[in-house]
Amino acid sequence: MAKSTLSNEAIKELLISEKKADVRKGVKLVLNNTLINFADDVFDILRRYLKDEKMWEVNYDIIRLLGQARYEKVIPILDEICNQNEDHDMVTSAAAAALCRIKRANINDVQEVQRLLTFDNFAVVDGALRSMGMDKVLPSENKIGEIINSVKEFEPKIEKGYADIREGLAVASAGWTKNELVKNFLDDCLKSGDSALAKLAKSSINSKYAQID
Repeated sequence: MAKSTLSNEAIKELLISEKKADVRKGVKLVLNNTLINFADDVFDILRRYLKDEKMWEVNYDIIRLLGQARYEKVIPILDEICNQNEDHDMVTSAAAAALCRIKRANINDVQEVQRLLTFDNFAVVDGALRSMGMDKVLPSENKIGEIINSVKEFEPKIEKGYADIREGLAVASAGWTKNELVKNFLDDCLKSGDSALAKLAKSSINSKYAQID
């Protein structure tokens, strides 16, 4: 969707509409134009439609925006979603990523990532790792080792219809010291047989951050 030419007032009218089609349009405009000033409005929409399965795409978009905005009021909702621990669910993955982004104290902090890795289901783990690539996180070498070793043990790393769970970690590693463990991790990504993951790993080997969302 192209950048919006609508006024803030017009977008606000869409967001407060009783028509789901208007709400969908309004949320897309907010997301695609990164209109963080509408965070309170989209949070209200999330609360209104959280249990509506037909609005999952709207909820997914809102959670992504609120994660980017570091919107702390949404933490209880994100916790609730992650605690349900759905195995393959885009909203759950987005919630895990947003939770890590909001709770992250600084660029080195992976405490929430490591907590969510213990949930041991695909969507939560995928979102937690993806957040590291989004924010270009720079953990200590000890923490990097712990996370890479956790991911090594996670199976399956990819399932039909889903991205490889290592994508976020591969992107984040662009800024890391390429010690033996990191080199081996990236080499495994290159040899994974997944072209998307291999492309991300190649960028990181060259210390270039690839785009991830």
